[in-house]
Amino acid sequence: MEEPIVRELDEKTTNHNTRADGVDVADAAVDEKKKAILEACRRRDLDALRTLAESPGGFLSDNIRQQAWPILLGLPPDHVKSEAGHDGVESSSPPWESLPPHKDEDQVQLDVNRAFIYYPDNQSEAQLARQKALLSNLIVSVLRRHPYLSYFQGYHDIAQVLLLVLPARLHQPSLTSLSLFHIRDFMLPSLAPAVAQLHLLPDILRAADPPLWRHLSRTQPFFALSGTLTMYAHDITTQRAVARLFDALLARPPAFSLYLFAAIVRARRAELFATPPDEPEMLHSILSKLPVPLDLEALLAEAARLEREVPPSACARGAASPGGAC
Repeated sequence: MEEPIVRELDEKTTNHNTRADGVDVADAAVDEKKKAILEACRRRDLDALRTLAESPGGFLSDNIRQQAWPILLGLPPDHVKSEAGHDGVESSSPPWESLPPHKDEDQVQLDVNRAFIYYPDNQSEAQLARQKALLSNLIVSVLRRHPYLSYFQGYHDIAQVLLLVLPARLHQPSLTSLSLFHIRDFMLPSLAPAVAQLHLLPDILRAADPPLWRHLSRTQPFFALSGTLTMYAHDITTQRAVARLFDALLARPPAFSLYLFAAIVRARRAELFATPPDEPEMLHSILSKLPVPLDLEALLAEAARLEREVPPSACARGAASPGGAC
């Protein structure tokens, strides 16, 4: 599969210019952004981090993400320094291995066996087995400590990103925070709340693009379930791209995933209008796969614009009133 386009402001930028003082313009911009991100991390300035996460290139590198993501996830600054054990859990807590098994552990193992298909590259069989063992332990440890959470297929894709980007001491607290506060609706005994959220998508399209909304009116928005459920980690096939996307998704409310999908749908207008509206199965097939190439920076900018112009509260009002914004 072709790699998604990630137009980043990073060390890999190839379109360079030189200032009069001999300093490379792109390098200077990267350095300035790094300083801004690290300063925002030092001050734990959530507003600044959210703005920087949305700007081109996001947090630029995994080294910086290791500082920024835990702050966005609400982890306290001293969490892993003094109160937490080697797995990021308070040392007074019993080891997760001693807790009762979770009801979904068999499914976890089936999914972990299919993990690490696309990345990281060039792993030996022994390295891959080690990664899968770490991933399984990470997921099971969170589920055993929070047995009321229900596992869903694709959760392992999300956990895999955290495992690869963050240091080991932050794996469990970060996945726990994400599970409890960001994707909690997807970890209930039923996926009904997650499916219900999908209906925000046609509301967004109705407000932002009425002709496209009418064209898709016979197609249920279930095509967006995989992407929104897994924070797109199941569908994006390069670590660099999915990590950059997580910068924005961790910085925004959960509904932002739906605005991102609305931006993806709008980016495919020509392809969708070329398919008759009375062929919802064909439209569903097109929309259930992400376009290639995937211009993440343009899509994130469009998603942010849509969220500003059509906020969830407006959609809720619109659903109840014909005169509402949605």
